[in-house]
Amino acid sequence: MTEAEQERTLWFGMAKQIAHQMGTPLSAIMGWLELLPTAKDPIQVAAEINQNLDRLKYLLERLNQIGPPTRFETFSPGEIIREVSAYFESRLPSSSSSIEIRDELGGEYFIHANRWLLSWALENLVKNSVDALQEKGGSITISLSAKESQVIVEVSDQGHGIAEQDQAFIFQPGFTTRRGAYGTGLPLARYIIEEVHDGELLLKESLAGSGTTMRIVLKAASKK
Repeated sequence: MTEAEQERTLWFGMAKQIAHQMGTPLSAIMGWLELLPTAKDPIQVAAEINQNLDRLKYLLERLNQIGPPTRFETFSPGEIIREVSAYFESRLPSSSSSIEIRDELGGEYFIHANRWLLSWALENLVKNSVDALQEKGGSITISLSAKESQVIVEVSDQGHGIAEQDQAFIFQPGFTTRRGAYGTGLPLARYIIEEVHDGELLLKESLAGSGTTMRIVLKAASKK
Protein backbone atom coordinates (compact mmCIF):
# COMPACT_ATOMS: atom_id res chain seq x y z
CA MET A 1 0.00 0.00 0.00
CA THR A 2 1.44 3.39 -1.02
CA GLU A 3 1.64 6.32 1.38
CA ALA A 4 -1.24 8.05 -0.44
CA GLU A 5 -3.37 4.90 -0.21
CA GLN A 6 -2.60 4.58 3.50
CA GLU A 7 -3.64 8.19 4.06
CA ARG A 8 -6.93 7.68 2.19
CA THR A 9 -7.60 4.51 4.17
CA LEU A 10 -6.90 6.36 7.43
CA TRP A 11 -9.30 9.22 6.69
CA PHE A 12 -11.98 6.87 5.36
CA GLY A 13 -11.71 4.75 8.49
CA MET A 14 -11.79 7.83 10.69
CA ALA A 15 -15.05 8.93 9.04
CA LYS A 16 -16.52 5.47 9.64
CA GLN A 17 -15.37 5.56 13.26
CA ILE A 18 -16.94 8.97 13.84
CA ALA A 19 -20.21 7.83 12.25
CA HIS A 20 -20.26 4.77 14.49
CA GLN A 21 -19.47 6.80 17.61
CA MET A 22 -22.23 9.30 16.87
CA GLY A 23 -24.69 6.56 15.99
CA THR A 24 -24.56 5.11 19.52
CA PRO A 25 -25.93 8.16 21.39
CA LEU A 26 -28.34 8.92 18.53
CA SER A 27 -29.86 5.45 18.79
CA ALA A 28 -30.10 5.82 22.56
CA ILE A 29 -31.86 9.19 22.24
CA MET A 30 -34.37 7.77 19.77
CA GLY A 31 -35.06 4.86 22.11
CA TRP A 32 -35.60 7.08 25.13
CA LEU A 33 -37.87 9.40 23.14
CA GLU A 34 -40.09 6.43 22.26
CA LEU A 35 -40.35 5.54 25.95
CA LEU A 36 -40.98 9.09 27.13
CA PRO A 37 -44.80 9.26 26.56
CA THR A 38 -45.43 6.22 28.81
CA ALA A 39 -42.47 6.53 31.17
CA LYS A 40 -43.17 6.25 34.91
CA ASP A 41 -40.20 8.51 35.61
CA PRO A 42 -39.98 11.10 32.80
CA ILE A 43 -37.33 13.04 34.71
CA GLN A 44 -35.00 10.04 34.58
CA VAL A 45 -35.72 9.60 30.86
CA ALA A 46 -34.93 13.28 30.28
CA ALA A 47 -31.66 12.85 32.18
CA GLU A 48 -30.70 9.91 29.95
CA ILE A 49 -31.50 11.95 26.84
CA ASN A 50 -29.41 14.87 28.11
CA GLN A 51 -26.49 12.55 28.87
CA ASN A 52 -26.50 11.24 25.32
CA LEU A 53 -26.87 14.77 23.93
CA ASP A 54 -23.78 15.75 25.91
CA ARG A 55 -21.89 12.86 24.32
CA LEU A 56 -22.98 14.02 20.86
CA LYS A 57 -21.83 17.57 21.58
CA TYR A 58 -18.51 16.19 22.81
CA LEU A 59 -18.01 14.19 19.60
CA LEU A 60 -18.91 17.19 17.44
CA GLU A 61 -16.39 19.36 19.27
CA ARG A 62 -13.77 16.65 18.80
CA LEU A 63 -14.53 16.57 15.08
CA ASN A 64 -14.12 20.34 14.99
CA GLN A 65 -10.54 19.96 16.25
CA ILE A 66 -9.37 18.08 13.15
CA GLY A 67 -7.19 20.14 10.85
CA PRO A 68 -5.32 23.40 11.39
CA PRO A 69 -5.14 25.50 13.35
CA THR A 70 -4.81 22.99 16.19
CA ARG A 71 -5.59 24.56 19.56
CA PHE A 72 -3.25 23.58 22.37
CA GLU A 73 -3.54 24.12 26.11
CA THR A 74 -1.50 23.16 29.15
CA PHE A 75 -3.05 20.62 31.52
CA SER A 76 -2.35 17.52 33.58
CA PRO A 77 -2.58 14.30 31.53
CA GLY A 78 -4.35 12.70 34.48
CA GLU A 79 -7.44 14.76 33.62
CA ILE A 80 -8.16 13.05 30.32
CA ILE A 81 -7.10 9.66 31.67
CA ARG A 82 -9.77 9.89 34.37
CA GLU A 83 -12.36 11.01 31.81
CA VAL A 84 -11.60 8.14 29.42
CA SER A 85 -11.52 5.62 32.27
CA ALA A 86 -14.93 6.76 33.52
CA TYR A 87 -16.40 6.48 30.02
CA PHE A 88 -15.26 2.87 29.56
CA GLU A 89 -16.01 1.60 33.08
CA SER A 90 -19.66 1.05 32.14
CA ARG A 91 -18.63 -0.58 28.86
CA LEU A 92 -16.44 -3.37 30.19
CA PRO A 93 -17.37 -6.84 28.90
CA SER A 94 -18.10 -8.40 32.31
CA SER A 95 -18.26 -7.78 36.04
CA SER A 96 -14.90 -9.53 36.34
CA SER A 97 -13.23 -6.79 34.26
CA SER A 98 -11.87 -3.54 35.67
CA ILE A 99 -9.94 -0.38 34.83
CA GLU A 100 -7.24 0.87 37.18
CA ILE A 101 -5.35 4.17 37.05
CA ARG A 102 -1.82 4.40 38.41
CA ASP A 103 -0.71 8.02 38.58
CA GLU A 104 2.90 8.43 39.66
CA LEU A 105 3.09 12.09 38.64
CA GLY A 106 1.28 13.50 41.66
CA GLY A 107 0.12 16.53 39.71
CA GLU A 108 3.70 17.67 39.18
CA TYR A 109 3.84 17.26 35.41
CA PHE A 110 1.86 18.91 32.63
CA ILE A 111 1.62 18.58 28.87
CA HIS A 112 0.89 21.14 26.14
CA ALA A 113 -1.63 19.40 23.92
CA ASN A 114 -5.02 19.39 22.25
CA ARG A 115 -7.26 17.89 24.90
CA TRP A 116 -9.93 16.66 22.46
CA LEU A 117 -7.59 14.88 20.06
CA LEU A 118 -5.38 13.39 22.75
CA SER A 119 -8.48 12.00 24.46
CA TRP A 120 -9.51 10.48 21.12
CA ALA A 121 -6.15 8.73 20.78
CA LEU A 122 -6.35 7.38 24.33
CA GLU A 123 -9.93 6.19 23.76
CA ASN A 124 -8.76 4.14 20.80
CA LEU A 125 -6.08 2.44 22.89
CA VAL A 126 -8.46 1.68 25.76
CA LYS A 127 -11.16 0.45 23.38
CA ASN A 128 -8.68 -2.03 21.92
CA SER A 129 -7.99 -3.26 25.45
CA VAL A 130 -11.71 -3.55 26.20
CA ASP A 131 -12.19 -5.58 23.01
CA ALA A 132 -9.27 -7.82 23.99
CA LEU A 133 -11.05 -8.71 27.25
CA GLN A 134 -14.27 -9.86 25.58
CA GLU A 135 -13.50 -13.57 25.83
CA LYS A 136 -12.06 -13.99 29.32
CA GLY A 137 -12.34 -10.65 31.13
CA GLY A 138 -9.44 -9.22 33.10
CA SER A 139 -8.05 -5.83 34.02
CA ILE A 140 -6.90 -2.74 32.16
CA THR A 141 -4.27 -0.51 33.75
CA ILE A 142 -3.59 3.06 32.63
CA SER A 143 -0.36 4.28 34.17
CA LEU A 144 1.22 7.72 34.26
CA SER A 145 4.91 8.29 34.89
CA ALA A 146 7.72 10.65 33.94
CA LYS A 147 11.29 10.29 32.77
CA GLU A 148 13.41 13.44 32.59
CA SER A 149 11.44 15.83 30.36
CA GLN A 150 8.94 13.25 29.14
CA VAL A 151 5.50 12.18 30.31
CA ILE A 152 4.74 8.51 29.70
CA VAL A 153 1.27 6.99 29.49
CA GLU A 154 0.90 3.22 29.26
CA VAL A 155 -2.26 1.22 28.60
CA SER A 156 -1.93 -2.44 29.61
CA ASP A 157 -4.48 -5.24 29.47
CA GLN A 158 -4.75 -8.94 30.26
CA GLY A 159 -6.39 -9.77 26.94
CA HIS A 160 -5.54 -12.19 24.17
CA GLY A 161 -2.44 -10.28 23.03
CA ILE A 162 -1.22 -9.62 19.50
CA ALA A 163 0.24 -12.47 17.47
CA GLU A 164 3.94 -11.95 16.76
CA GLN A 165 3.41 -12.09 12.99
CA ASP A 166 0.83 -9.28 13.22
CA GLN A 167 2.80 -6.86 15.38
CA ALA A 168 4.65 -5.24 12.46
CA PHE A 169 1.35 -4.24 10.83
CA ILE A 170 -0.77 -2.87 13.69
CA PHE A 171 -0.15 0.78 12.75
CA GLN A 172 -0.95 0.21 9.08
CA PRO A 173 -4.32 1.76 8.13
CA GLY A 174 -6.89 -0.90 7.30
CA PHE A 175 -5.07 -3.74 9.05
CA THR A 176 -7.28 -5.63 11.51
CA THR A 177 -7.79 -9.15 12.80
CA ARG A 178 -11.33 -8.46 14.06
CA ARG A 179 -14.37 -9.02 11.86
CA GLY A 180 -16.33 -5.82 11.25
CA ALA A 181 -13.50 -3.54 12.43
CA TYR A 182 -12.02 -0.76 10.28
CA GLY A 183 -8.37 -1.03 11.27
CA THR A 184 -8.04 2.69 12.01
CA GLY A 185 -7.85 2.88 15.81
CA LEU A 186 -4.09 2.53 16.20
CA PRO A 187 -3.14 4.38 12.98
CA LEU A 188 -5.35 7.30 14.02
CA ALA A 189 -3.92 7.27 17.55
CA ARG A 190 -0.38 7.29 16.13
CA TYR A 191 -1.25 10.18 13.80
CA ILE A 192 -2.61 12.23 16.72
CA ILE A 193 0.34 11.43 19.00
CA GLU A 194 3.18 11.71 16.51
CA GLU A 195 2.03 14.11 13.78
CA VAL A 196 -0.08 16.49 15.87
CA HIS A 197 1.78 16.34 19.19
CA ASP A 198 5.33 15.41 18.12
CA GLY A 199 5.27 12.49 20.55
CA GLU A 200 5.66 8.76 20.14
CA LEU A 201 3.24 5.83 20.22
CA LEU A 202 4.68 2.34 20.29
CA LEU A 203 3.89 -1.24 21.14
CA LYS A 204 5.88 -1.83 24.30
CA GLU A 205 5.01 -5.49 24.77
CA SER A 206 2.48 -8.09 23.68
CA LEU A 207 2.36 -11.80 24.40
CA ALA A 208 -0.23 -14.09 22.87
CA GLY A 209 -2.70 -15.09 25.58
CA SER A 210 -1.19 -12.75 28.18
CA GLY A 211 -1.99 -9.19 27.11
CA THR A 212 -0.63 -6.04 25.54
CA THR A 213 1.00 -2.80 26.68
CA MET A 214 0.94 0.33 24.51
CA ARG A 215 3.12 3.33 25.39
CA ILE A 216 2.58 7.03 24.67
CA VAL A 217 5.54 9.39 25.13
CA LEU A 218 4.90 13.15 25.23
CA LYS A 219 7.02 16.18 26.04
CA ALA A 220 6.48 17.58 29.50
CA ALA A 221 5.43 21.23 29.72
CA SER A 222 5.90 23.93 32.31
CA LYS A 223 3.20 24.35 34.92
CA LYS A 224 0.24 26.53 34.07
